[in-house]
Amino acid sequence: KVVKDYDGNEISNLSNIDHSDNIQAIAVSKNADYIYVAVGTDGVEVLKVDDNKTVATLDATDAKDLFVQDDVLYLADSWGGLKTYDISTPEDPSLQN
Repeated sequence: KVVKDYDGNEISNLSNIDHSDNIQAIAVSKNADYIYVAVGTDGVEVLKVDDNKTVATLDATDAKDLFVQDDVLYLADSWGGLKTYDISTPEDPSLQN
């Protein structure tokens, strides 16, 4: 699976994600330097685009959808409800609620 920017340019290949067969949703950071991937009961993987490596993992009971606005990641977690994370430091996201 490939993620493209708004101009259609490839920014990342997601084949190295541990749970690539279970991708539910993808969100891209405001600067397109990080990708957030919801992988169901395996949570959310945070990938750095330039080296395509996972830099953080967020716990979730069943991550279904994601949305990024500025430095906030909104996570729709089936059983855990809506969660918000401060992603101003993408390698160390912090749960806000």
